[in-house]
Amino acid sequence: MATLLTATFPGDTEGQALLRKVKIAIANICGHGVSKKGVVLTAPKKLDKERDNLKDDYKKIWKECTIEYDPDETGASVLMSKRQIRLGPFFLRPSIRVTDLEEVILHEFLHVALDIKDRQFHHGLMTQILKYEIGYPEDSAAFVD
Repeated sequence: MATLLTATFPGDTEGQALLRKVKIAIANICGHGVSKKGVVLTAPKKLDKERDNLKDDYKKIWKECTIEYDPDETGASVLMSKRQIRLGPFFLRPSIRVTDLEEVILHEFLHVALDIKDRQFHHGLMTQILKYEIGYPEDSAAFVD
């Protein structure tokens, strides 16, 4: 199960507002909320293995992911080997919407879950998935690596 590392988020008003938005975003993409311990049981329901060219074990990959706040991250990124989805101070802005966070979390997860080895082709496929298959208004690639 993926884990939201709630203790990594700042304790101030902005940090806790971001944490609330992240929890809602996870609930929206997974179909259920985060447990008190930060556990997310279900892989993103909006993804489809065949349609989205995902690895056979993408659900297992999701279970290995952490979602956390990192004050040294400028936008968002994923550490592929550790499966760490990191959100930075940019997302503390009040203008960041829950749907922006949904896209960002999915975007970073897709870097790990896509069944394409060459990362230079990831962003084009991600736009296809996020915008045209799932229906987000635009890919939030401006926020991420």
